[in-house]
Amino acid sequence: CCCEFVVGFCLKGFNPKELPVIGDDWTHLVGTVLFNYAFAVTMPAWLHEKVPEVSVNRVVWLSSTLSTIMFLVVSILGALTYPSIPDDLLQVLASQASDDVTQVFGG
Repeated sequence: CCCEFVVGFCLKGFNPKELPVIGDDWTHLVGTVLFNYAFAVTMPAWLHEKVPEVSVNRVVWLSSTLSTIMFLVVSILGALTYPSIPDDLLQVLASQASDDVTQVFGG
């Protein structure tokens, strides 16, 4: 799914003027990090189910790092591709502004 988004962004082209260096609204940062990674709901259940040989630090750091990289790639390329993105990039990906395949994955 994310690979299709990245390919779609590359095919549509990039406009570097669309990506600000830093945003002006940080009010949703904590909620985004907490709920986007679903730490609050998944960690207790996972810790209860894991076997003793599994390293908690290794699993959490590796999965968080890979998720962050994927999140940054999709969001930065999306911002470079589509002008004036609303609060939710998936709204743009599911709209007529995207090709048919992206609309299926985005919607």
